[in-house]
Amino acid sequence: MTNENGMVELFIEHPENVQLYHVQNMKEHLADNMEHPSTGKSALHTSWVLEQIVKE
Repeated sequence: MTNENGMVELFIEHPENVQLYHVQNMKEHLADNMEHPSTGKSALHTSWVLEQIVKE
């Protein structure tokens, strides 16, 4: 990102196995053992939050 103070870089380390619990929950959802906690509505909200974080 560039602003009046110059170039600013933001680097966020990726945690190890970041998708592990999401994949496990999808498996359980598909096996009818549970309702997956992530929905389209929650994904939309997460997307909005991330956009606010990186917004200029």
